[in-house]
Amino acid sequence: MKTPNFKLVTIFTAIVLFIGTFSSCSDDDGPTANITVNEGPSGDIGGDFTGNGGNTSRSINWTNNLATADYNADITANAT
Repeated sequence: MKTPNFKLVTIFTAIVLFIGTFSSCSDDDGPTANITVNEGPSGDIGGDFTGNGGNTSRSINWTNNLATADYNADITANAT
């Protein structure tokens, strides 16, 4: 009986490990959160909040001549 070629077995094992390393666990990505902020022509600040449950923060500085500041965020969702 002939023994397997050691070089061929080594190359095959290396290829299997390489493919397994870079193609497994793709569903294990953690939750994400993204903030995009823009300023309108009259100084109004707007933006988008997107993600699937992650955490993030963003600080915004602007000149406010009033005693208080109001912030409103509309929540919209796409039907899947």
